[in-house]
Amino acid sequence: MIEDETYPPENSELYFPSKQRVDTTILVICVIHVLMGIIATPLVILLFSSGILQTQLLVAILILIEGAILIISIPLYFILAWAIWKRMIWVWKTAVLVNGIFLLLNLFGQIILLTLLNIILIFSLYSPEVRRELTEN
Repeated sequence: MIEDETYPPENSELYFPSKQRVDTTILVICVIHVLMGIIATPLVILLFSSGILQTQLLVAILILIEGAILIISIPLYFILAWAIWKRMIWVWKTAVLVNGIFLLLNLFGQIILLTLLNIILIFSLYSPEVRRELTEN
C-alpha cells in the first residue's frame, strides 16, 4: 500500500451501490408494475366472459369478486409505477402493502404470472438500496 493513499479509498462505489444501478432497479420495478396492469386487463375480460351464468351461485360470486379486485388493481398498478418513478414519499410503504395484498389475492385466485411478478416486486422493494432511495426524500 502506498503511503499517500487514504483508506478507505475515495471511490465510494466500492462500498455503496451506484446511483445508476439503483435507478435501473427502480425503472425495472416501474416497468413490472405497468406490465402487471396491462396483463390484468385481458384477465378481467376472460374472467367475465367465462360463463358466469352457467355456474353455481357461490362460484359466480367468487368470479365477480376476483374480477372486481382485478379491475381495482389495473389503475392501482399504473399509479404505483408513476409514484415510484417520481419517488413520492409515501410510495414505498404503499407499494409493499398493495403488492402484499395482491400477492395473497393472486395466490387465492390462482393467477400464477401475477403472483410471480408480485413476489419479484416485493423482493425488489425490500432491497436496501431501493428502500433507502424511496424512503429518504
